[in-house]
Amino acid sequence: MALSYPNATPESNISVQYLHVHFVLQLVDIVINLLQGYHSLTSTLTIPPTSGRKVKIQAYQNRQVHVTGGKQIPSNKFHRVTDSRILHRLSSNAQQKVVQVKLSDVGITNLGVMKTIGGYHTRHAPLEVFYNGEPLRLAQYPNKEYLNVLSMPDGHNGKRFTTNTDRLQHWTSESDIWAYGFWYWSWSDTSIKIQSVDPKSKTITLNEKPHYGFRKGHYDPNNITAVGYANQGGYFRVINALCELDQPGEYYVDRTSGILYMWPPTGDQHVHGSDVIYASIIDTCIRADRHIESVTIQGFTLESCRLFGLQIKSGSNITVQSMEIKNTGTYNFHCISCTYSTITKSYFHDGDGGININGRGDRDKLIPSHNVISDNRIWRFSRVAAVGYHGIFVSGVAGHVHHNHIYFGQYTAIWWNGNDHLIEYNHVHHNCMNATDCGGMHTGRDWTMRGNVIRKNYVHHMLRLLPGADVRGIMLDDQYSSVTIENNVFFDNEVHVNIGGGRDNIVRENIFYNATKSSMQVDSRGIKGTNDVPLFSKLHAVPYKSSLWASRYPKLAHAANSSFKYPVGNQIYDNIFMDTTKIPINWGSKQRSDWFNVTENSHAIGTQDFLDAANYDFQPTCFLAQTAKSMHFPTPIPISQVGPRYQIGPTYLGMHPMKFQTRKSRTHACTTHAPSTVTPRSPFLSDGSVSKWSQSTSSAEYNLPKQGCWLRFENCPNNSSLEGGSLNHGFHRDVDGEKSHGTGTSESACLERVKYYISLCGAKSAFTVVYGPTGAMTLGGEGCFMADYGCPKHEQSHTNHGRMFRDGYAERTHNASFIENNCLSRAHAQYVYCGSDPNYPVTSIFRPTGHSITIGGGCWIKLDKCPKHPSASHFFYDNWGASNYKSDIYESVCFDRAKSNWQYCGSDHGSHVTAIFRPSGKQHTFP
Repeated sequence: MALSYPNATPESNISVQYLHVHFVLQLVDIVINLLQGYHSLTSTLTIPPTSGRKVKIQAYQNRQVHVTGGKQIPSNKFHRVTDSRILHRLSSNAQQKVVQVKLSDVGITNLGVMKTIGGYHTRHAPLEVFYNGEPLRLAQYPNKEYLNVLSMPDGHNGKRFTTNTDRLQHWTSESDIWAYGFWYWSWSDTSIKIQSVDPKSKTITLNEKPHYGFRKGHYDPNNITAVGYANQGGYFRVINALCELDQPGEYYVDRTSGILYMWPPTGDQHVHGSDVIYASIIDTCIRADRHIESVTIQGFTLESCRLFGLQIKSGSNITVQSMEIKNTGTYNFHCISCTYSTITKSYFHDGDGGININGRGDRDKLIPSHNVISDNRIWRFSRVAAVGYHGIFVSGVAGHVHHNHIYFGQYTAIWWNGNDHLIEYNHVHHNCMNATDCGGMHTGRDWTMRGNVIRKNYVHHMLRLLPGADVRGIMLDDQYSSVTIENNVFFDNEVHVNIGGGRDNIVRENIFYNATKSSMQVDSRGIKGTNDVPLFSKLHAVPYKSSLWASRYPKLAHAANSSFKYPVGNQIYDNIFMDTTKIPINWGSKQRSDWFNVTENSHAIGTQDFLDAANYDFQPTCFLAQTAKSMHFPTPIPISQVGPRYQIGPTYLGMHPMKFQTRKSRTHACTTHAPSTVTPRSPFLSDGSVSKWSQSTSSAEYNLPKQGCWLRFENCPNNSSLEGGSLNHGFHRDVDGEKSHGTGTSESACLERVKYYISLCGAKSAFTVVYGPTGAMTLGGEGCFMADYGCPKHEQSHTNHGRMFRDGYAERTHNASFIENNCLSRAHAQYVYCGSDPNYPVTSIFRPTGHSITIGGGCWIKLDKCPKHPSASHFFYDNWGASNYKSDIYESVCFDRAKSNWQYCGSDHGSHVTAIFRPSGKQHTFP
């Protein structure tokens, strides 16, 4: 069926078979008004080229209009099942409830065929049934859960598997039964026709082997999420089985007899005269096969299509507005090549995919598509299969996806490909409900898709409901690079944001609230080279070295080298994390600052730090409000400003934007935890955390003046006059250093004098350097030394005074006398060997440079100076942060405390604050 535009007459009315339209000519524009009622297409309605005229297809005067690709089945045509052979196949409950109709008696002969679904296959549905506008479901077993693959007689890549259920004997009589499952990965679903069933051995043979093969299943309905990444997949259902038609809302089509069997989904489970029952007939309901321009489609319901609801092969200035498109086999709306098009104020649901729009802008020239997807509600957008059926799939250049509400999907809400897209003000929740290793917003495996921004969205309740890998709010999969994620609110997700080995991603100014596993995950998977072939293929498919691309994305111009495998340049800063009983950042890689620069983040103490988190108001209050102000954290986007802003769908639906009630003022008191009085033990070799130090040889304590840089020489072969002395058992003041290098006022300058005095005294020298104002000290000379209080796990006696000794083991086995890293790495190994007890810190000192590292307990803060509070301690244990933020447990939290203390000291850019995380020995200085 094709629309034909009328000649230039003032007004013309025509009827096109079952679709009643009213044409009105306005100058050169055409308005096609659809009259009230249900209009059933007998073939695809094709929109021809518009020849420069504007065309509008709309419901006449906003009346209730349904355009269907189906055929109505009169309710009085359904009858109880009387065939004893069929009744024998049904359960006893179903025998009294299931009704049937001979489809040819109601004019339906095209029943379609079952085809593969899932795993990114475009779903081309056979005949489906819709009852009072709601889809029914093919009969399946189990109804809600899955069965496990128990064994694979032919191995991982065979077609046979065993399972454990007594239902197999019933399946032998089914002629078109299929198995739908996650056969190997919990992110890859596929349906495959069953070739045979052997109830005796409980073996099922498929027509073909699954794409990735089989895996033994570990699905446990009583503890679904207990199984993680290593034991995912290996579970399935059987579908399209008459014997499993056992509950309201299920149906089965016998393609041999042409009979539809159905258990009515009504309250009393009977078919009523007022019920509207449709079977889908047409593949794509409305289609434009050739380029069209300036076409508006608005104000009616389009439904019951076996393939797409509305498909456009090529178009510009296309507007889809105030529509309801539902009950389709695949995407409700699909545009293969569109520019300057807007999809807005519409209700998309119950397809296998919501909106798929590919921008026709020239990507090589980075020409924007100017496509807009806004103010839509997209719900239950993957009703049959999961993987590859997205709420929104936007590609091309510079699409704008904003103010949409996307929820209750089996897979990803928003998937984007291409460059310079802006995704903002969307409300995304309860997706990835039948897949793992999935993101509410998701993309992956591309270095070239740069310039994309995700901001000011609400993303919540992305939770793993099946065995497998984690579910994330935003997932940047397989080295995807260079997206900016900012000003979003994430809450109640398993993981809020994942960076899967990519580069140059920016994550800033987000609220990360109450992750059930960790707020963020990062890794360096690209080092393995697993994704090299597709990554380099996509790289060379674009002119990334051209002047245009190089100016727009300068970091990409250097991509074609091996170093691009490393996750360099990721920036994670100025975010607020809440619930540090979970890991703020889960490191799947080395914690390298040039890979993942995690700085200047803040941490809430609890729910009381937000105005009304229970009702979606994440405005900082209490102590967090002070922190947010000092870090210039923007006011979190209110939930009232995300999602659709206008009435959605046709007028007759009366569907208005959702409203959320939040409190106008606080109803609970601000609370903080009092700092703990328990402090991890200071290291024996003082780094400023204690005022006294001692040598194991004499246990003598030295009290130096609180000024100047001091040295004590035990051995100075090239200048014996430096040995001895009278002050404090042989200490000399570094007068020359204080004059020429500022060693009397700079701790670091004082301690760095080790190298100078080794050059003066010779390699066999031995001496101590102490910075008077803080008591910080180190050793100079030859060899690798260690200082500790004993080894509680492997020694019976310990000392309160500590001990210092030459690390002979490290020198013999690791050449630690001459390789600094081999010496300093010993501290961590010894600390773990001795039991990782915070009260037994271990220090390693490489005497040729004087550099040292201490491994022990807690987060420690070192101040250069504190102008605002000059009496503040120079070096101290962060007991307040430990009590409130777990800074002694999480390295990133400890490092963020450097900025907090810098702000406490007056935010003076001439003063630096260093946070030292003793369990790893790493430190971070701010600014």
